[in-house]
Amino acid sequence: MSRVAVLVQGTQNDLLAHAGALSDPGLDAHVAAHGMIPAVAAVLQAARDRGDLVVHALFVVDEPLPDTAPLFVGIEAASGVRRGSWGAAPIPELAPAPGDVVLEKRRENPFLNTGLDDLLRENDVRTVVLVGATTTMGVGHAARFGADAGLRMIVLSDATADVSTAAHEAAVRFGLPPVATLARVAEYLAGPL
Repeated sequence: MSRVAVLVQGTQNDLLAHAGALSDPGLDAHVAAHGMIPAVAAVLQAARDRGDLVVHALFVVDEPLPDTAPLFVGIEAASGVRRGSWGAAPIPELAPAPGDVVLEKRRENPFLNTGLDDLLRENDVRTVVLVGATTTMGVGHAARFGADAGLRMIVLSDATADVSTAAHEAAVRFGLPPVATLARVAEYLAGPL
């Protein structure tokens, strides 16, 4: 029988803590208004309780990022998510628990050079549930790559957030439906999707 994995991204201090190097007022507001942190915490606890594989993909910088995209230029300018820093660590409410898998990513795509695809296949995972920030970047990249790789991707839209409600809604309404099933936290908590 195949397993389900919950993939959580964008939960690091530099992104979600108010003092974080990459903190954005729009993201802070959307995370709070949307209740993303308690929603993700509930999903992670339920996943652990039912034996789903929990994977944290942490964006970690240990060498200069290329200047090929404004995102990377911004991370470099802010000295964000540097290996070993407070900013690279997950916020306490969403920290990995014993038994969770932690992968480090160097780009928004959590499948790129991280071993995630092999990990999922080795654990007979066919369905991946996506939570965290941001809906348009990490979550979106994961959904697209996972679908291309033949995985069933599910985005819990009320356990993701973005720099604005408009950006989040655009992803949920237009960007994600071709590659992922959209669901709500309550549906995941109620049982298999």
